[in-house]
Amino acid sequence: MEYKVQVYQVEGKENLLGFANLVLEEQFVLNGFAIKESRDGKVYLEPPRYQSYQNPQDYLDYFTIRDRELREEITEAVSLALQQCEGRKGEAGGNWEDEELNYEIDVNLKKNGSFLAEVRLRFQDGAIVVNEAAIYRNWKGESFVSMPHRTRKDTKEIQNICFPITSEFSAELKECIMQQYEEKVEQQQREGVNRQIPMREK
Repeated sequence: MEYKVQVYQVEGKENLLGFANLVLEEQFVLNGFAIKESRDGKVYLEPPRYQSYQNPQDYLDYFTIRDRELREEITEAVSLALQQCEGRKGEAGGNWEDEELNYEIDVNLKKNGSFLAEVRLRFQDGAIVVNEAAIYRNWKGESFVSMPHRTRKDTKEIQNICFPITSEFSAELKECIMQQYEEKVEQQQREGVNRQIPMREK
């Protein structure tokens, strides 16, 4: 999997060195890593977070790099990009495990008003996990896929956190998500019908 990191350097923010975006195979992007420096001078990445709906005191990651080796490799690429910054912008890339981009989808039905299901994406056999995608129903009654995003408190501007870059990959990804959603709905309906059918006495 080829990847690219784009960094944006900041100054005068204590241990905050800047922000980084991670682009996967020029097809999918994860925005908003905070680039931070620990007390012993090591650079680390902190993904953006959202407030938990179940426990408002908790904050959860929009996405996570679960594979330690990949996380270390991307952190090194970010450090390199920081060193090569021109005009506070830098870029670096790499290739991890010589595999093409692959993904799996988990759809969990959670019907609540216009909110129909939560969606989790797993790239590279679970090395990267994306949370907070969802399926909603609009005012016309049409179902649609929503990628992770948030609204800035100061400007009320909507910021996209993770999303497909190309129209082709966007269509492919959304088609796979909706297909799994429809299968889950059909399965739920069948199970509901089966529960309602009384057992015949022998």
